[in-house]
Amino acid sequence: MQGTPNNPSGFIFSKRSMSNLAGTHKDLQKVIYEALRTSPVDFLVYNGLRTLEEQKTLVATGKSPTMRSRHLTGHAIDLAPITSSGNIEWGDIATFDALGTHIKATAKRLGIKIKWGGDWKSKDRPHYQLNWKAYPIDGPEPNTAPLPKPDLPTATPAPQNEPEGFLARMKALTRRYAF
Repeated sequence: MQGTPNNPSGFIFSKRSMSNLAGTHKDLQKVIYEALRTSPVDFLVYNGLRTLEEQKTLVATGKSPTMRSRHLTGHAIDLAPITSSGNIEWGDIATFDALGTHIKATAKRLGIKIKWGGDWKSKDRPHYQLNWKAYPIDGPEPNTAPLPKPDLPTATPAPQNEPEGFLARMKALTRRYAF
């Protein structure tokens, strides 16, 4: 994709990704907007802030291991790289890893402490969350107001079909938050 000086990657968020990013912590939004602007890989935001009922359902169905999810407070998001046709290739671990490396480098450059699920013993490559110590939830409520839209258009199509492979849990989440 052809980039511009303000958007070297040329990638843009779909309306769905913008909607899923709404309600998340402003520092997480900063990382994700900047990461898309400079990313070597196009990606979408397929999950952000969750309601208590959504989280209870995910735990009850085995799609999430905890009720202490950072998604409940807007401190976490799930991202997935997408192909030029708008599909998620769940089995393309190298692309998930490249995206994870890029997101972490972007956060570090911005001075925002995040954790990536791809670094965990039980891998959760789509998951990114703000560091618990740097962003506790028992302090003042985070500012989850949406940031002003960056100088990026929004039109990337959402994936049209569910691909094969990689983590049945992620496939189930994709179905749960249908594109």
